[in-house]
Amino acid sequence: MGFKILILLFTLTFSLSGIAQIKYGSNNGKYLTIRGTKLYYEEYGKGIPLLLLHGGLGSITDFKKCLPNLSKKYKVIAFDAPGLGRSEFADSIMTYKLMADYYSKQ
Repeated sequence: MGFKILILLFTLTFSLSGIAQIKYGSNNGKYLTIRGTKLYYEEYGKGIPLLLLHGGLGSITDFKKCLPNLSKKYKVIAFDAPGLGRSEFADSIMTYKLMADYYSKQ
């Protein structure tokens, strides 16, 4: 690909005071089918793609306070992991290898 993709792994909800929040599901989210599983994602902003991956039992809502600032400089792509948020459950046991496969297909 002719562009760089930055990948950030966020495992905690960030508290940034004074920044307007973007409501989860407010950006005409879409579904992408990977390995037979429908994954929900939303896109914000323009620029170098920045893929946000939540940790643990999170969802896109984990990024609601940092999306406004990140989307000023980047094309932010935020996914709900399989079985979490608005994404379907995967048909196999979730492993780090499987998660890497899901997110590298976008």
